[in-house]
Amino acid sequence: MVRNYEYTEGRRGALREAQIAFEKLGYKISAFDEVDNYFTTELRVINRLFRPIYYVAFVTAQDRLTVTVYSEVRTFMRASRIALAAGTEQVMQDASNNLSDRFQNAIFDPITDSIEEDGFAKWDRVTDSKRDDKIIRQAEELRLTALAEAEASRRELERIEREAAMKMFHERQDERRLRSEREVERHIELWGDSRPEQSVVELSRTLEENREGFEEVFREVLTSHRDVNGTGVMVWIIGLDGRVADLRVLMDSSPNTPETHLRDRLASTLKSVSFGSGNAFLKMKQRFSFDGNYSNLKVDFGIPLVTGRFDEYPIPDRDVFEEAFFVKQRSTGPPVILKN
Repeated sequence: MVRNYEYTEGRRGALREAQIAFEKLGYKISAFDEVDNYFTTELRVINRLFRPIYYVAFVTAQDRLTVTVYSEVRTFMRASRIALAAGTEQVMQDASNNLSDRFQNAIFDPITDSIEEDGFAKWDRVTDSKRDDKIIRQAEELRLTALAEAEASRRELERIEREAAMKMFHERQDERRLRSEREVERHIELWGDSRPEQSVVELSRTLEENREGFEEVFREVLTSHRDVNGTGVMVWIIGLDGRVADLRVLMDSSPNTPETHLRDRLASTLKSVSFGSGNAFLKMKQRFSFDGNYSNLKVDFGIPLVTGRFDEYPIPDRDVFEEAFFVKQRSTGPPVILKN
């Protein structure tokens, strides 16, 4: 004969509460095992004429609190002279765990009422099993729904990221096409229909190939400073062999900018660029700007422009860089003295 009860606290706490409930009903505890988490009661009796019922309770707390009752019915046999003379046992013991509902209720009803006062709930094998199955099924459905929603969210995020990447790619392509068109227009404006050995497009392509190195200089010098910004212009004199014959880097920057260090590093890197050989000395300039804090730094380069063509290296008494000194200054703040 077994009854199960549900509980919400820990196993040891549940077993202690059950022990108190049994002791309130007059049961005496014969053994209590804290390791295996069970206790047994001493023998109790339900008195009936000629057939008393003896029983003990075994209580354990595992997934549920389980109360098992082991019973024994003792029957007094009819005495006879022969039996008395022979000295035979007058009591017959019959172990029985199938007492009638009346006696089972007489044992279990007080136990159920007592432990339910302490927060336990009777568990029915048929009814509660169906309820547990329903709870498990609902939990599984919720889990599968959550997985489906997470998968849908992941796909939507991938779609958004892919569309954003494609949009950025197309914007970059549009920017490159615009730059190419302006370079071609500048090329036609400077040379007309002639076919020089060097062209603005080729020079621009060379700068674009080295652009990552230029940006790396800005990152190495400026990412350890905060609130840096500025504008500037890079001016080259390119020789017949395509090497940089002369160079100027002019800059108008914020007070926090290590301008001298940045200009020196840029000049060193820019002088190492090798352009294609041509039939004339060329003067080329390109504007740039930067703005940011620490690692969040944005650098932008303008369109390179060829502003002069010389059959020989410019003579010393002519300053071919003179118009490059007028870098656009900010409208606010004290006037900036540009360093050469």
